[in-house]
Amino acid sequence: MNRLYRIILLITGYHWNYSHNLIFMLISDEHCDKLFEIDELKCQYSGNRTVLYVRDLIIERGRITVILGLSGIGKSTILETLGLMNKTLPRESKVNFYPYAGSKPIDYAWLWYEAHEKIRSGIRKEHFSFIFQESNLMYNFTALDNVCITLLLQNQTKENARAIVKKYIHDMELDQKVSDSTMIYNLSGGERQRLSFIRAVAPDFTVLFGDEPTGNLDIINAGRVLKNLSNVLKSKGKSAIIVTHDINLAVESADDIILIEEKINDINGDSFSYGYIAGNNVYKSRLINGRKMWKNHALTDWSDSEWMKAEILRVFSVNKGL
Repeated sequence: MNRLYRIILLITGYHWNYSHNLIFMLISDEHCDKLFEIDELKCQYSGNRTVLYVRDLIIERGRITVILGLSGIGKSTILETLGLMNKTLPRESKVNFYPYAGSKPIDYAWLWYEAHEKIRSGIRKEHFSFIFQESNLMYNFTALDNVCITLLLQNQTKENARAIVKKYIHDMELDQKVSDSTMIYNLSGGERQRLSFIRAVAPDFTVLFGDEPTGNLDIINAGRVLKNLSNVLKSKGKSAIIVTHDINLAVESADDIILIEEKINDINGDSFSYGYIAGNNVYKSRLINGRKMWKNHALTDWSDSEWMKAEILRVFSVNKGL
């Protein structure tokens, strides 16, 4: 262990089995407001085969974090885990969620193995919002009723809910398409997807989870939606964790990028691949002289967005042996 690390650990009382990210935050002058803190997370659906291993990861509050990875590598799995959608973590995994700045963390192992489902559903209702590649709108409701429903579930009046969503409808340039009586089947696929964004961002939440949310949108509308999403999140001081396969949109829209690498395990001649995330897989952005620049904690210099795109391709090419 580096001598500087030892001195810091002795002074602070931390142990080496804490994440490397935490250590780097201790020696950095950058403040880290944690949203999620993860150590030794081994996501499993059945049996004991790990499909995603997160060695150490801190996701910061108030930022748009985009997760990139090859197909089938565990991008949706990490959303299911962090969004409490599926019980994928063994009891010994450490996943802590900080619902408010400076709050005590909520332990996911406790939530799944000791707490009642009502507690988990309460956390999902109070703190989480979701958007997926499919709009999942209800065809027997009007367009307005579809996007108001999340606000109604948070005890807003119908009048207040409609006033709130109509502002978002204007921001998404849907004024001419959505009236009080418009039905879902009167709208195009792209218009429906923009409505599903409104449904996700209109209510109060701590973090928004998006699984390929722009996958059904053309490049112009995808960029417009993510720009609007960024504006809403910044104005509300909220966070987002979004999975996508679009490198250009990720680099343009994200504050932080997490790359999921592919690892191969061989047990008794049975080879299988799984996703892998550690502190080195996290890239952070910062505006420097009006330009968006990128680096991770293993690097000393900030580089531009073209470098970031090339770095993503490099990591994935190394993974596939290209």
